[in-house]
Amino acid sequence: MKNIELDFFPGGVKHCVTFSYDDARIEDERLVPLFNKYGLKGTFHINTDGWQDRFDFLKRDNAEFVDPSKYHELYDGHEISCHLANHPFIHKLPKESLVNEIYLNKSYLEKLCGYPVRGMSYPFGWATDEAEKLFYYCGMEYARNVTSCPYFGLPTNYMQWEPTCHHDDAKKYIEYFYQSEMIPKMKLFYIWGHSYEINTEEKWAYMEELFSSLSNREDTWYATNIEIIDYLNAMKSLKFTQDLETVYNPCAISVWISVDGKPVEVKSGELKKL
Repeated sequence: MKNIELDFFPGGVKHCVTFSYDDARIEDERLVPLFNKYGLKGTFHINTDGWQDRFDFLKRDNAEFVDPSKYHELYDGHEISCHLANHPFIHKLPKESLVNEIYLNKSYLEKLCGYPVRGMSYPFGWATDEAEKLFYYCGMEYARNVTSCPYFGLPTNYMQWEPTCHHDDAKKYIEYFYQSEMIPKMKLFYIWGHSYEINTEEKWAYMEELFSSLSNREDTWYATNIEIIDYLNAMKSLKFTQDLETVYNPCAISVWISVDGKPVEVKSGELKKL
């Protein structure tokens, strides 16, 4: 019997890098072109326009935000994701308000980006068991928190997705990410932050060094958050015969599996003899 394992990203690679940023601050207009320059992908968690009027500290700091009319063009090739309509403290809201927060946010963003918005990050990093369930039943397929876990494993609970680290700490993990032979075999480097935190030229230079160090690697898949979720779901959907001699892929995307240690592509709709 063949040794079959589900342990390759698209292209038969072992590494994946993804970025995640919140709030659509005006600095995204500099950050996104930097992603594009280095062939990286990000997910941008955005609220509903006008939410910032609720917070005096944003007015005091003269915080600026990307004009919603620019979302479609600016974030093209990346992912627009929810951050709830009014950036609330989730634990303070009744369930009726939680439902309204996600529906208003999802509907608003979908009208601007033109595709189903299927993921989110928790405002202020707060989450509750009740909110997690409600958001899932309202169409959210993943939710990122802010509890960094310096580990390169895949998410086990998609509604409590822990990033690897904040971008300020990311450079120190690059060597270990690529050189370590320890498990997991599929290594995910998930970097998160806020673009307004990149507030000096020195910090922008740091970000460019970080991006340059991670980019253009043949052993790495660069993906948005939802692309990772879609791929993991497709991988789990493969149908094998009991003797592991044949596999069927019912999904719309190709999946790479390990057959006796070697990557094998199973194309969309393919019934493949292994």
